[in-house]
Amino acid sequence: MPLKSFVITVLFISFILCQVSGECPDGTGSNPSNPEECLSCSVARCKDCKTDYTKCKSCNLGYGVNRVGECSRCFSGCNDCSANLFKCEQCPARYFNKDGECTKCKNTCETCSSEDICDTCIPGMYAGDGKCQSCRFPCENCKSEKECTSCRSGYYLESDTCIKNPENCKIFEFGKCYECAPGYFLKEGTCQACKLGCSKCNSETECLSCNYRFFNNNGICEYCGDGCFSCRAANKCLDCYYGYGNNNGVCERCALNCYKCSSATQCNECDSGFGSNNGVCEKCDSGCDKCESTTKCVKCERGLGLTANGGCEKCKGDCKECETVDKCTYCPGTLRRINDDFECSYEWGLVAAIVLPIIFGLLTVCGIVAYQAKYQKKEEEKKNYYDIDTHYDYYDKKNVY
Repeated sequence: MPLKSFVITVLFISFILCQVSGECPDGTGSNPSNPEECLSCSVARCKDCKTDYTKCKSCNLGYGVNRVGECSRCFSGCNDCSANLFKCEQCPARYFNKDGECTKCKNTCETCSSEDICDTCIPGMYAGDGKCQSCRFPCENCKSEKECTSCRSGYYLESDTCIKNPENCKIFEFGKCYECAPGYFLKEGTCQACKLGCSKCNSETECLSCNYRFFNNNGICEYCGDGCFSCRAANKCLDCYYGYGNNNGVCERCALNCYKCSSATQCNECDSGFGSNNGVCEKCDSGCDKCESTTKCVKCERGLGLTANGGCEKCKGDCKECETVDKCTYCPGTLRRINDDFECSYEWGLVAAIVLPIIFGLLTVCGIVAYQAKYQKKEEEKKNYYDIDTHYDYYDKKNVY
């Protein structure tokens, strides 16, 4: 249909409707020059201009009539202001209408009637006495303190109450379990334990994954062997525990005093206080904490330092800890390292900082005690003087009378 014919058809239909109903349909308005003629509203985004197609009474949703009769977008935070741009009629979620302005509800409110009254609350809370209260555990959502609508994990809903799932059941509904905890499988609505060593299974005979120290052999978990942490099959260990050595897939216990080993007879790292002698751990010399061999120490016990020949001797002078007998690493008390040889000596600045305040404090106390003694002596002298004076005055008066 040509555009001209379409426009004529629309105007004709509008005219007919106007004649039938006595007023123009939405989006059109009466022509002041010819009241029986309905024309499209001349104001953009206008919804109601029925009495005069050049004057808008209300705008489309999200727009409002401004002071010059045009449709402008509602102010931020207002959904509908169609009749008056400056008076909001519909506020967005979590806002309430206060004298035509949208005011935010409290953070815990979903909808509210005023700043102090919540009608509905955010998930996990319910409206009680106009305020949002937290749902009581184990409710996830609720209508009131005693009416739950959904439950937390591990609980199921029954008559507005959350009840703990049967043991080892993750999802329980309508009297049946639908998902079990790890290490259990579902059988006729109840959870049954997987066999020993199985961490996840579909049935008693079908294991999907095994725990450490076990391997999966066609749905059955079998033991890797003593000292083995993980394996592909029996006697094919990948990782052994500390204190064991992997000898072609078999974990063998290390020899006595051995921390890490390749086999029962070949130690790679000995326990503290022992050193390797051709793969066998033997006790280090006296005072040695760690040694490469029984005669070559690499770390001495506290208070001892390494010598040039790999032995251990007492740290020099006042040194508390040292790497070598001549290289101190820790000095006790007020002693400090004073030169490149790491010798310990008094740091007189630190000594003065500690001792002088103590001396000053003692002198202050002595001064206060001396002053109090002197003051007390003067008070006693004054008292004795007044007592003698009063005595003589008494006898003088007696002699007069």
